[in-house]
Amino acid sequence: MAHVHNVFPLISPSVYAVLAALGVPVVQTVHNFRLFCPNGLFFRSGQVCEECQTRGLFSAVRRRCLHGSFLVSAAYAGGVWMAWRRGLLRNAVTRFIALSQFGAERLVGRGLPPSRVTVLGNFVERFAEGPVRKGDYVLYLGRLSPEKGVMTLLEAAGRLPDMQLRIAGAGPLEDEIRRWVVSHPEAKVRLEGIVAGEVKERLIQEALCTVVPSECFESFGLSAAESLSLGTAVVATRMGGLPELVENGVTGVICEPGDPESLAGALATLVNERGRAEAMGKEAVASARVYLSPERHLRGLLGIYRRAVVAKGRAGERGRSGEP
Repeated sequence: MAHVHNVFPLISPSVYAVLAALGVPVVQTVHNFRLFCPNGLFFRSGQVCEECQTRGLFSAVRRRCLHGSFLVSAAYAGGVWMAWRRGLLRNAVTRFIALSQFGAERLVGRGLPPSRVTVLGNFVERFAEGPVRKGDYVLYLGRLSPEKGVMTLLEAAGRLPDMQLRIAGAGPLEDEIRRWVVSHPEAKVRLEGIVAGEVKERLIQEALCTVVPSECFESFGLSAAESLSLGTAVVATRMGGLPELVENGVTGVICEPGDPESLAGALATLVNERGRAEAMGKEAVASARVYLSPERHLRGLLGIYRRAVVAKGRAGERGRSGEP
């Protein structure tokens, strides 16, 4: 059996044809939306874009959606189009794993049988072992890019002059963010750069809450999952799988994407009510221990593998007997 993750850019969807020819059961984890949108984000020019779904995958070529390049966009769009055209995804992949119900619905909406799609999110390895003294800051941890909503977060921070915001990460907006911070000295924003290991863990654990202001569809939301497991409440937008991960009013607060007023309001409910934020953090780690544990993930994964092997065996028997 083969478990396939990302086939772009090196392996390409041709791997499905090879595995099918060998009679190997294939499980595909769908980590992003590249099977529907060549850039994998459903995001273009600062907003959600689903043109490849309504007008065809080669919309990405016309729009030069990957690196602003006609050739790179054509290569990705062509690979995805060919995989669907040749029936590789429909016929060669035995089972699909979606990281959220949102992702599963996208796969089914593309015509795949619901019986072949299973929701199994990522897991986390570390959980808070006891109460941690919370600091007075809100933490953003992630890529500094337009689809992540960082500029909207800065607008929201400008509306909350008493809120301390720490931003950890790197990306194409880094210089623009630095300029914003310099030009808004009244905002209490601190750039942490790239963090990892114990430094990252401590930043998350001691944050009053973390914020995931994404303006693109998130297939899962790993930074949110890490926050929950470390006992920190999460403010997240209503995008993709985030509302499935963060329980509104219990382990965090859900707000509207691209709306600085909505985001500022959600942040204010925790910044101004420290006790509420701490209570949500306790609920977060309790929930994470159940739903984000490695043990639960392993049980789900082994179950999917077993069903894939059985399904492939039955398909082979039908083929040998001449059944359709």
